[in-house]
Amino acid sequence: ADKTIEFNASQENILINLDIILMRRAISNLILNALVHNDSNVKIVVHLEKKERTHITIKDNGKGIEKKEVDNIFDRYFRGTNTGTLHKGSGLGMAIAKDIIQKHDGEIVINSTVGKGTSINIVL
Repeated sequence: ADKTIEFNASQENILINLDIILMRRAISNLILNALVHNDSNVKIVVHLEKKERTHITIKDNGKGIEKKEVDNIFDRYFRGTNTGTLHKGSGLGMAIAKDIIQKHDGEIVINSTVGKGTSINIVL
């Protein structure tokens, strides 16, 4: 497997008040999803940037998600159609990530193009 995760940030230290354990779980869930739902040669880029608010982007060049599935992706127990048989997820990862981000007064938006990849934008 040749999976790549690239991390970059606009500055060395970004101070933000959050529950580190919960936020780590949210971001881990999102990165894990990008890994398990794509082929082994997927490239994932995590970008952190401080503007008026803190922006976290998790972008992959994988299979992408159909529009109708993007609309349901945060529903509890929702599992997309291209979920491989090997991945027996609970269907809770995305719902949990969204709950955690919203509890921090944040927003999460997903943009995806089938065949091109997916971009998850979080603003805190």
